[in-house]
Amino acid sequence: MKKENTTLKKALEEAAKIELNSLPQEKQIIRPYSGKFQKEMDTLLVSENAKTAYVRKRPRVKFAALIAAVLMICLTLSAGAATVLLGTGTINYDVEGAETTNADIKIPEAIWDNKDGTFTVVPETYEERELDVLSYDGGEIKAVFTIAGEEEPMFKQQAILITLDGIRQEFTAKCDGETTENTMLYKFDVKPLTEKKIYISFTPNVGKAGDELQMTTYLMYNPDAELKEKGDADEMVSHHHDVIDIGYNKVIMNVDAPYETLIADDFSGKTVIPADNRVIKSYTEMEAEFYAFMYSDIDKCFVDDGFHTRMYTKSGEDEELTISLLGDGGTYRLSLYVNNELMSVFDGKSYIDVVTSEENQTNLKVKLDTTRLDKVNSCYVLYEEISDSFQPLTQHRGTAVYKIIVK
Repeated sequence: MKKENTTLKKALEEAAKIELNSLPQEKQIIRPYSGKFQKEMDTLLVSENAKTAYVRKRPRVKFAALIAAVLMICLTLSAGAATVLLGTGTINYDVEGAETTNADIKIPEAIWDNKDGTFTVVPETYEERELDVLSYDGGEIKAVFTIAGEEEPMFKQQAILITLDGIRQEFTAKCDGETTENTMLYKFDVKPLTEKKIYISFTPNVGKAGDELQMTTYLMYNPDAELKEKGDADEMVSHHHDVIDIGYNKVIMNVDAPYETLIADDFSGKTVIPADNRVIKSYTEMEAEFYAFMYSDIDKCFVDDGFHTRMYTKSGEDEELTISLLGDGGTYRLSLYVNNELMSVFDGKSYIDVVTSEENQTNLKVKLDTTRLDKVNSCYVLYEEISDSFQPLTQHRGTAVYKIIVK
């Protein structure tokens, strides 16, 4: 496969421009924020010394898909390459050794606010696009990222992480003549109007012969940014440590992976209870297919305009946090991260598969050793929907980035 194709690159850039121009203007986009929430946001953005608690209301998932299309996905797939447009520039994502097949890609529902005051609802559809397929025969899986920075990059530091069916992969990254081995989070700086190539290679740690797995590539914003106890204007708009998925591929396992990562299918800290009314309200407002959030005290979590993303704990070896889940009946694979480190909190395992339902709330009570944590720490959960066969664009997302404040 050629690494450079000027004609293809120009065609992709032109297609991306056409697609972007067809999207709604900023003033046409509906954001489901209440007046009170917007007022508090304005206050935070005006003053870095604002004392308002950091409250975050996640946008509706279906609407968030439209925003993602505007800001980062606008995904144009071709034979062996994908161009991903981000607020930070362009990433040309090329998977080495891939074959191309057609796949029905899910296009989520979108709502547009027309100039005449009416609304246009674009129903959920499926669109046939080309998809890269890799075969694992015992060697390494490889990818190349060509990253072009904008004149004024929004995020000056980023990081790449990779999963197979929700399992983090340890990989080797080569960039600018340097090699970083055995990493699960490759960090790099984004410089204005410069281009760099990042070569990724890894051996899978999950999968049996005959399996069809989903390889998902994620991008993290400002992974080394220091979080403050109270939100400030810069933190509110910079999305430090936020994780988004930027690419996906199908991996056919012709042989077993060298070893299989253990996944908990049960957990001593798991309970299933009738869904809390506050959780149902938040879940319904988001129109989500799956909903995950965290807290140390649920009574201090929810507020009128969303939920707090600060969790206060004491310094101790077995401090307890709760991950709560609702969903539409699917099976989801979850993993928990504190300061970007994978936590083995599910009876010694780092991953757990959970079947969810809309009627019940599944609580996962996990214990953390907070004696070794800083005063302010980042915390989030990544999750992917798991099925028997590959389904492009199944749910692979993360919770908000929470802050664990150790008192």
